[in-house]
Amino acid sequence: MARSSFSSAKEVCVNGKLDGEALSLKIWPQKESETLMLADDFYKKLAFFQKEHCKIHYPPDSQEYYQRMGNDYLGWRAYLEGMMGEMLRKFPATSIITQASRQLNYFHSFYRNNATEKAVAEDYALFHYREDRTSWIETYFKKYPDNSKDGKQHITKAIKNAYFTGLKVLDVLNEDLGVMRVYYLVYQRDYFFVDQAFCHSFSRNPCFMMMSTVIDTGTFLFTTGAGIPIQPDTKQGKIIIALLKKYTKEHSAGKPLTKAVSFKCTTEVIKYCFNEGLLSRHTLNYFS
Repeated sequence: MARSSFSSAKEVCVNGKLDGEALSLKIWPQKESETLMLADDFYKKLAFFQKEHCKIHYPPDSQEYYQRMGNDYLGWRAYLEGMMGEMLRKFPATSIITQASRQLNYFHSFYRNNATEKAVAEDYALFHYREDRTSWIETYFKKYPDNSKDGKQHITKAIKNAYFTGLKVLDVLNEDLGVMRVYYLVYQRDYFFVDQAFCHSFSRNPCFMMMSTVIDTGTFLFTTGAGIPIQPDTKQGKIIIALLKKYTKEHSAGKPLTKAVSFKCTTEVIKYCFNEGLLSRHTLNYFS
């Protein structure tokens, strides 16, 4: 079994000038010699070794890496859709969706026939709306615990832990596969994000931010369904960012966001988007 370690931080010089500290990473057995790397690169490489059990097939941030990420995304997406369909057959959510829609004033929305609004409202009902302090998806897994041994338990766990957030697009890494690098506004760090429809739409009509319920696969994020693209420099965009900051300021102190606070934040953001008609010009492929 390979092991990794790092020595104490060392000063790094770039073009003859001090430029912060780096960590020294060494892998046993001798897959590569000890090298200096910046801290962000170190953690990225360490995570890669852990995920691949120390078997390097291709370097991170290469097109081969994005290709595999895109293929993994298609697998996750297919599994999610199949799983959600089965869950809804076993545990219908019609009444929950109705109650959640009222919470959002969805029935009073002028654009209520818009397919994207409907999808966002349904995601909210299944993953976020809380009845007796419990969401539909939490109630489902209490009623039907996942006792399978098919190796998909990590997928089930990730779906259970889906959350609503705001992502700012930094770069499109592979448009065909929908792979992007995004900035996670709550945790204030970069992530990989895969969404083919949004990526294609972003390339034509840059909107820079996506508000959506997302699933964290451990390698990349992807949405549970429809998202809400917004322009952060508009009046509405600034209000939404202010709402996120209002509810997520506890993260700056290293405290996790409670489910109750997360529910309030998600409700207020989506309700505002509906009231402002921000999805009125979007289809499920984001821009009509």
